Amino acid sequence: MSEDFSVGDAVAYHDGTIGVTLTCQVVKVMPAERSVRSYHIRDLSELFERCVRGDTLTRIAPVPADGIFKSKGDAS
Repeated sequence: MSEDFSVGDAVAYHDGTIGVTLTCQVVKVMPAERSVRSYHIRDLSELFERCVRGDTLTRIAPVPADGIFKSKGDAS
């Protein structure tokens, strides 16, 4: 059985059809259907959501959004 995710979780999604792994965020949890849960995920570089099965996702450590673009000279 696949792992359960919550809205806001950072996940890695591997799309086997095009061979790409995306870092996404869970935006909606769908009801389980035939014991398989689906999730709506979104990559921040895309304008749309994907509906994927839970067994195609892997939980990853969240990246703090404010820490990505900070320069070394910022005093915070």
